Amino acid sequence: MSRSVLHAATVIALADTSAGYATIAHLSEGADGFTKIELKTNSLGTLTEGVLLCTASALHSGHTTQVRIAK
Repeated sequence: MSRSVLHAATVIALADTSAGYATIAHLSEGADGFTKIELKTNSLGTLTEGVLLCTASALHSGHTTQVRIAK
C-alpha cells in the first residue's frame, strides 16, 4: 500500500539539524563542538503536500548547556 505522506524520520532529522545549526551558531567563545544530550519529539500528524519548513529557537542558552525547540 503506497501513501503520499512524509515519513516521521524525515521530520525528526530536519528538526535535529535545525537545532544543531542553531546550537553551533551560539556556542561559547572557544568552543569547537557540542554533544546532543536528548532529542524528544511529539508527532501530531504528517505533511501530505506543500513545503516543510523548520525554525529552531533557544529555550536556554547557557555556557555549558543549550536547549532548543524546533517547530
